[in-house]
Amino acid sequence: MLRLFAFSYIFLNACFLGLAQDLHIIGTGSVVGLYYPVGGAVSFIVNNEAKDLLLTVKVTPGSVANVESLVLGDISLALVQSDVMHEAFYGENSFASPFNSLRALMGLHAEPLHLVCRKDSGVSRLRDIVGKRVNLGPEGSGILNTTRAVIEAYSIDESQVLARYETAKLAPELLIAGDIDCFFFTIGIGGAAIQTTALRIPISLIPIDGPELMPLLNNAPYYSFVTIPAHTYPGVNEAVTSFGVKAFLVTTSSLPDETAYEIVRALMNSFDTLKETYPLLESLIKEDVLDGLSIPIHPGAEKAYRELGLL
Repeated sequence: MLRLFAFSYIFLNACFLGLAQDLHIIGTGSVVGLYYPVGGAVSFIVNNEAKDLLLTVKVTPGSVANVESLVLGDISLALVQSDVMHEAFYGENSFASPFNSLRALMGLHAEPLHLVCRKDSGVSRLRDIVGKRVNLGPEGSGILNTTRAVIEAYSIDESQVLARYETAKLAPELLIAGDIDCFFFTIGIGGAAIQTTALRIPISLIPIDGPELMPLLNNAPYYSFVTIPAHTYPGVNEAVTSFGVKAFLVTTSSLPDETAYEIVRALMNSFDTLKETYPLLESLIKEDVLDGLSIPIHPGAEKAYRELGLL
């Protein structure tokens, strides 16, 4: 009931944006992913706790597009994968120049990269995707960003697969219809899009855990191995090790210190309520919210964490 109320509350507030003294838009992701409802949970807490702030969510292509929108000033907050956050700040991979004004507010849930294949695809290990029809993730998404890092680590060129770049929303339908053999999806453990796919057709969840990934782990603080428990998805009866990132709530240095402070203070003061608003957030631990951090914390957020004894 709390979760239903939370999203109803956000909708009603969005209908009266003109009443807000300080409106901020959170860039999230696809409606079938987890960033959109997690962004809703964050908005619900802040809107309830900070009287002079109103947060609302925006559907976007994903992490890379969110950073680009922050650069343009179209949004003031965003949910971003930890690898994209790092690369944007330092001007690596998808980012031609450093975005030095990017600032972190809070780390949220783990996001392992899922490689989901049809059971009859003949894919049982990552290298088997060569020659297969594979959706790598949409342009502008953190999914594609992480997928490219992984297949490059395995010395697989994109030209070696029959690559598609469809949205996260479309990929499961393509798999079910038999139009692709596999898709990559960076999503929290137990994501509904994969649950639904596994209910409709037999799937295989492919491990992403080879020694080829160790250079990435050694050089990047935002990557880690993640175990997806057995029976998380229908028909997947064994635990699967994958390669993961973490979702971060980020902003820019132009966000006023007091605003950043109020957002973090609201989320931390109502931490138990935040965990109850969406299932993916239930495993959050206060002491872990800064794990995987590889860019500067916003000064306003830093003040809040110091008051809480977490820095």
